[in-house]
Amino acid sequence: MTKGTRPATEDTATGESSAPPRRPARAHVAGEAEKPGTAAPTPAGHGQALAEAVVGSFVERLKAEAKRKGGTLTIGDLEALDREFQKKTKALQALFEQSFEEFVRSQGGQPRDHTRRDPFGRLMVHRISHLFVEGQALLTEDHAVSRRILPGFFMALDMMLGADSVARYRDTCARIAERVRDGRDDDASWDEVLADTEANAVALDAQVAIALNFRDLTKRSAWMVDLVNGHLSPPDAAAGEAGDAAAWQFTEGACRRVLDALLSDLKQALSDDGGRRTLGRDHGAETCAALAEVMKQFDAGES
Repeated sequence: MTKGTRPATEDTATGESSAPPRRPARAHVAGEAEKPGTAAPTPAGHGQALAEAVVGSFVERLKAEAKRKGGTLTIGDLEALDREFQKKTKALQALFEQSFEEFVRSQGGQPRDHTRRDPFGRLMVHRISHLFVEGQALLTEDHAVSRRILPGFFMALDMMLGADSVARYRDTCARIAERVRDGRDDDASWDEVLADTEANAVALDAQVAIALNFRDLTKRSAWMVDLVNGHLSPPDAAAGEAGDAAAWQFTEGACRRVLDALLSDLKQALSDDGGRRTLGRDHGAETCAALAEVMKQFDAGES
């Protein structure tokens, strides 16, 4: 478990691995002309959306650093930023692979499940997968959630946690999966991974960092809605996602449902004396106080 997670300043991009990095609210925007959910189901459409998002994030990082340095950057500053960007390549590789596999699936191919090669991703998706519905349920269920959110969901995790933390979580979960599954390749072995105490400690640690990004719940939820809608995977006709169902969009209400499920372990820990003691030991009293304030916003939304 990562020790000493501490709050980061809202809407800054420090690039430091010691705190959950934040991106400015516009960092996720893939161009002003982009319309949510209208990316064409082609390699060019997916590639352009991802490239614009990545470049936009880097530009915002450069602008933030220049502002911090009084408006100018030295060669040394740029070299430091280059080293920072190089560290992000592992997370970006997984993101590009996810996009490619979603495209192949939309064309009738059968790519391997990306989360099977990413136990950490599978661990986090497990917390929200019970929300997924298909077909006409997307039109009739209040605040429906489609599996089509996953590309944007993974992108949001990478941005909220930071490339270094994501790489560390993935390495840890890969080691746990190898230990628990012991060479087996079946659903039962994955169920054991998802129930593993060490794996769930990793998930809770990630939830702490994620929650700190939502101290302004309304603002950050809007950011996540825009990000996900800008990177929805193509509709799956075989799952009944045609016509009106194909036009489904991620909403504010659906986002709140996803966040509530994603942070369920953290919410439980904060409601329990033992859980609060563990969080205080691992992350400090200041962080625990910030987490409690975040969860109050979720509770207010439920009332």
